[in-house]
Order: sequence, then C-alpha cells, then structure tokens
Amino acid sequence: MTVISALITKHGTAHASDSFITKVKRDGGVEVINWRQTKLVHVKRWRGALSYWGLAQLTECSTLEWLRKRARIAGESPNPEEFANALAVDLNSELARLCVSKPSDKGIGIHFTAYERLDGRWIPELFLISNWEGIPYAKIHSTGLGA
Repeated sequence: MTVISALITKHGTAHASDSFITKVKRDGGVEVINWRQTKLVHVKRWRGALSYWGLAQLTECSTLEWLRKRARIAGESPNPEEFANALAVDLNSELARLCVSKPSDKGIGIHFTAYERLDGRWIPELFLISNWEGIPYAKIHSTGLGA
C-alpha cells in the first residue's frame, strides 16, 4: 500500500510518497519489487506534480514512465483541468488493454497539483484522478477513471 500526500499552503505545494513497488504473491504475502523508485513526476508546464498509488505497471511501460511522457506534453492542454481530464481518458484506454485476474488489479489513483494564472494571481489546484470506489481501495468504478 502506497502512502501519498499533497499539501497546498500559502507558501507552496508539496508532494510526498513512499517509494515501494510491491507485488502480491500467490500465497497472499507481499513482495517488495523496488523500494527506491520515485512516484512523483514534475509537470513543469503547470508548476505542479503528479503522484500516484496503486497500479505500478501498465502494458509496455511503468506507470511512472507513462506519467513522465504525459507530463512532457502537458503544454498541449490549454489549462490544468483539461490536462487532468485528458490524462484520465488516456489512462482509461491503457487500462482497457490490460489483462488482469481481478478488476481491482487495475486500481490506480493520481494526485495532480497545478498552478493556474487567473486575474493576475497564481491559484493552486488539486485534481484527484482515480478509479477506486473509495477507501479501503478494494473495488474500482465500472465507469473507469474520472478527474
């Protein structure tokens, strides 16, 4: 289980995460695959970041690499909300291609923080992109991800 946090204060925004990538073994135990990989991605265009929990491996690449690619093209979206919505749509497509033993294996959540210039001021925003139905992260929405 990953723990992430996104704090927005009057001084700035901070993301924090553990770095464990784990796998559930056949006997129900948990195996640590990696304990040094970041789960944070800088989104330079929006002065923000993405952090994720849940699914760590997509079809051809890791979730981290997939998010990094999306962050590099964030400027194609006119504002952070459209970027968050496009991210959810693209991720739904990726998840539809995955073959898993149970639907919850496709569970993922992403915090996206951004700053948007409105009326001459930088306004912080937080977007939750997730397909989890809620805590305890046991069931995913049948409609997929939403931002």
